Amino acid sequence: MSTARPVNIEISSTVDNQTTKHSVQGDLYEKPNATFVRYKEPEPSLGRTFTVLKWSPSELKVIRQGEAPTNMTFVLNEWTSGYYDTAVGRLNLRIFTTKLELPPLRGSNRELLWSYRIYVDSELSGQFDIKVTFF
Repeated sequence: MSTARPVNIEISSTVDNQTTKHSVQGDLYEKPNATFVRYKEPEPSLGRTFTVLKWSPSELKVIRQGEAPTNMTFVLNEWTSGYYDTAVGRLNLRIFTTKLELPPLRGSNRELLWSYRIYVDSELSGQFDIKVTFF
C-alpha cells in the first residue's frame, strides 16, 4: 500500500431504523485505481477487528480482519455475495445495494454513503444505511 495518512472517521450505521454512531482514528491510503480507509472496529461485539473500506469509482468493498472476518462488496442496484465468519461457522451473504455514493478517489474531506439489504440463506437479515465521513 502507499503511505498512510491519519484521518478522523465518523461512522453512522442505521440497522432496521436503529442508529449507532462512532468516532475513530484511522489511516487513508490512496492508490491510482482505488482508495482505502483502515480503522479499528469500534463495535465491542466484533472484538479486536480492523475494517478496510476500499472503493473505486463504481464499487465499495468492506473487509474486516481479526476476530470477526467479513468480506462484502457493494455495487449499485446489483446482487453481490459475501461472508461473515462467526464462532459457529461462516454465514454466506447475499447483498442488494440500493444506494451507493462514493467520493472521488482524491480529496481531503470525504463521505461514503450506502444502503443495502442483506440476506442469509435467502432470508432477509436486515436493511442497513451507512454513512462514513473522514477528514
